Amino acid sequence: DLIGLRELQRLEILGFMWCSSVEELPDEIGELKELRLLDLTDCDNLRRIPVNLIGRLKKLEELLIGDASFKGWDVVGCDSTEGMNASLTELSSLSHLAVLSLKIPTVECIPRDFVFPSLLKYDIVLGDIAATSLNAKTFEQLFPTVSQISLWGVKGLENIVLSSDQMTTHGHGSQKDFLQRLEHVKVRECRDIRTLFPAKWRQALKNLRSVEIKLCNSLEEVFELGEADEGSSEEKELPLLSSLTTLRLCYLPEFKCIWKGPTRLVSLQSLTLLKLESLNKLTFIFTSSLARSLIHLETLQIEECRGLKRLIREKDDEGEIITESLGFPKLKTLSITKCFMLEYVFPVSVSPSLQNLEEMEIREADNLKQVFYSGEGDDIIVKSKIKDGIIDFPQLRKLSLSKCSFFGPKDFAAQLPSLQELTIFGPKCNLLAQLQGLTSLETLSLSCVLPNLRCIWKGLMLSHLTSLTVYSCERLTHVFTHSMIASLLQLQILEISNCEELEQIIAKDNNDEKHQILSESDLQSACFPNLCRLQIRGCNKLKSLFPVAMASGLKKLQILEVRESSQLLGVFGQGDHASPVNVEKEMVLPDLQELLLIQLPSISCFSLGFYDFLFPHLEKLKVHGCPKLTIESATTSNDTMSAQSKAFMNLKEIYIGNLEGVQDLMMQVGSLVTNISGRHELSLLSLKTLHLNQCKRLTHVFIDSMIASLVQLKVLEISNCDELEQIIANDNDDENDQILSGSDLQSSSLPNLFHLEIRGCNKLKSLFPVAMASGLKKLSMLKVRESSQLLGVFGQDDHASPANIEKEMVLPDLWYLCLEKLPSIVYFSHGCYDFIFPCLRRLEVRQCPKLTTTFATTSNGSMSAQSEVCPKLKTLSIWGCDELELALLRANQHCLRWEEEEEKEKEEKEKEDGVK
Repeated sequence: DLIGLRELQRLEILGFMWCSSVEELPDEIGELKELRLLDLTDCDNLRRIPVNLIGRLKKLEELLIGDASFKGWDVVGCDSTEGMNASLTELSSLSHLAVLSLKIPTVECIPRDFVFPSLLKYDIVLGDIAATSLNAKTFEQLFPTVSQISLWGVKGLENIVLSSDQMTTHGHGSQKDFLQRLEHVKVRECRDIRTLFPAKWRQALKNLRSVEIKLCNSLEEVFELGEADEGSSEEKELPLLSSLTTLRLCYLPEFKCIWKGPTRLVSLQSLTLLKLESLNKLTFIFTSSLARSLIHLETLQIEECRGLKRLIREKDDEGEIITESLGFPKLKTLSITKCFMLEYVFPVSVSPSLQNLEEMEIREADNLKQVFYSGEGDDIIVKSKIKDGIIDFPQLRKLSLSKCSFFGPKDFAAQLPSLQELTIFGPKCNLLAQLQGLTSLETLSLSCVLPNLRCIWKGLMLSHLTSLTVYSCERLTHVFTHSMIASLLQLQILEISNCEELEQIIAKDNNDEKHQILSESDLQSACFPNLCRLQIRGCNKLKSLFPVAMASGLKKLQILEVRESSQLLGVFGQGDHASPVNVEKEMVLPDLQELLLIQLPSISCFSLGFYDFLFPHLEKLKVHGCPKLTIESATTSNDTMSAQSKAFMNLKEIYIGNLEGVQDLMMQVGSLVTNISGRHELSLLSLKTLHLNQCKRLTHVFIDSMIASLVQLKVLEISNCDELEQIIANDNDDENDQILSGSDLQSSSLPNLFHLEIRGCNKLKSLFPVAMASGLKKLSMLKVRESSQLLGVFGQDDHASPANIEKEMVLPDLWYLCLEKLPSIVYFSHGCYDFIFPCLRRLEVRQCPKLTTTFATTSNGSMSAQSEVCPKLKTLSIWGCDELELALLRANQHCLRWEEEEEKEKEEKEKEDGVK
């Protein structure tokens, strides 16, 4: 009870922060004469503050009504909700008010001639406003002290504050204290603004720390500098923008320059970050005088400035060529991308100052001639600052270049002693010849380099290399030679894609037949012991990845992905000159967690020599578009088979698609994962997701003995399997073994199945036996579509004992049921078992012309619980289901009568309670 607050006459601080239960402030709060702080922050349900409550708090120093709190400020004292609400005019009577936080939803809430009082701290948010509808006088006492301005979608805004006419009328154009404390500015989607800071407000630039502008379609420049007034002391004061640390300009289609006018009064001595993006009319960034002041610049990011030709304009404002040396001693990150007109980046005289540069990225700059260019006097400057004619970058760790030439690469080992990541993109790059000296290189990415390149390197040793990416090297025939492999002990990631002529990943060093003969021990020792991820894509002449003898050395391989390689016959191939004596018939990839084989039309087996491969920790298996993939299963002992079946224990995800020859899915998966022919001991205890698509000859998915192991299965999707007759088949053809009791079926259900979707399975007559329904406790989404012979979602097992099957079935968590384009479906469950869906919210039934529903009655003739079959249904969509529509109409009539009776009972009970 807030009324009791009136007794607290000495109360000085009152806060209701984040109190959603407060809808109205009691008028008694206005009697707290000693109150100094009232905090209503985030009272999101506060709708009413009585008129003159705030005005009576004469000693109030802090009023906080910000964020999602009260917004119902009234101008005349009465709002549309027929209650009295506070007005902003009450703030004028608070002579001690120093701190204010509030949100004004519309400009109409600001009374005519209202002026905000002078404040020490404030956070005022104006919503849904246009600059032309605001009165500059309203804020005149705030302009000298404002530190942060954020403008978003303000119509008619011409500059940083309102329009030029309004500011001139009120004399702010000449006030020395106007915006003198402004530090942070954010402007977004103000489409009418052309110049953010006009020249007459230069004083606003002295303490500015950060500026961020985005999506202002008309903006042409940020800072209009102008000339200093005659006799002024500006030149003796701190230079303009000397406190600016961050400048971000993005998506400004008409933007032409950052600073307009003479820059001699400007210093960017504090600027640490400059980000420019999508400024297509910008031709240069700095004048030479500005560039000389960038002594603290750390990050320079330029992206998609299509008209940019140079970063630094050689001629200064007066047309003089600056010969003094430039430098960026603190620059750590330089990134330039998609600047298609850029010719040069820096004068060569800048290069000696880049001792702290750590990352340089220059990509998609088609017109770039050189990173560093020679200007007037550069030769003298460079020779005086470098030794032996070599410009070095001692801290550079990451270098990414495309279609350009790095300045004067004479000795990369000396120039780039710390280089760890190198990306080369484009046919004009000339860096490959220098790789030999980069002994510290850890990451190398080559894309579209040298169109005639057939071999990347010969005799190169990169002992620290951990990642190699090769992309679109169209003439490349191989990646490594055998002699190189021994040095690649640290390689963890290997990605090769779109190399059309690639025939081998590892090639022989020469054509001498004797030297081509390698023993299996040599191949095993010349492997990649730390390789974790191997991805191959679009290499259409590749027939296998490695000789099978190398497989035993891939102890740490976790991800193996091969896709879209039309001539690949197997993942592992058999070396012609390898001695078969030393090759183990059973290979293990002990750490492999993901195996993906996608769009490989020629692949017929995992290993061309039919070696047994085991993946004991495999979690994800995806095979799609491999129509010829089959396995000739090896003959193994029972003990070995038992060990191999454990390969399934960790499988969590299986995606199988377009395997035309598959009839028994688990037999095929068993062959893929273990090369075993048996299936009875397979266990899928960890399987959570199974997707099957376009397995044209698949007749069933699971067998009865496997169901007990599918306790973790959550998602099951089957589509376009034309021959699928059953999801669960019996283990064998023995008639006695086919007889399962209802209790057996219930115990062998799918207790965690959440999502079940069946589509395009035209021989399927039902999904599961009806006895399994009671075990589907967590089924939430059920979709069955485009299956022409389906008679019912649940079918009756001919051999199940009807005594153990309940006549009333409940799917307790089902909230979405979709049945679509099922021309043969007659019932939801064969045998007319009553199904109840207590949580069903969405029901869609389309083009199921034969589907009907029935509702059983109890022995005394009254409706049973089926009248509550879908008590929470919110969305019902039925189309092309004549029989179902009639049945639902009859059911709805009864339900309406039942609801009316229930309502009457409820009213009578309420009356009885009232009497009591």
